[in-house]
Order: sequence, then C-alpha cells, then structure tokens
Amino acid sequence: MMNNNNSSLIIGTVGGTISSMYASIQWAELLYTVIMAIVGALCSYSTSYFLQKRKNDFE
Repeated sequence: MMNNNNSSLIIGTVGGTISSMYASIQWAELLYTVIMAIVGALCSYSTSYFLQKRKNDFE
C-alpha cells in the first residue's frame, strides 16, 4: 500500500507529464490530421463500394 507522500509524488509527476503534453499539442495540426483521416476513409470506402458494384455488373 502506498503512503500519502509517495502517492502525492506519483500524482504530481503524472499531472505534470499530462500538462506538458497538453501544452505541446498543436491543435491545428491535430484537426488537419483528423480531417484528412476522414477524407481518406471516405475515399477508400467509396472506391471499394463502386468497384464492388462494377464487379457485380460484369458477373
């Protein structure tokens, strides 16, 4: 079982790590990445869908 002093050190370390990570995130780049992932997924899905329909037309 952790004592109070050790628990405070762990919580402080984790809190500081999360705070520094939050400050270093570039939100514009994150948003751009999310949008590009959505566009890529939609392009991939639509290409697969239309190729499958075209394959069924030839059978």
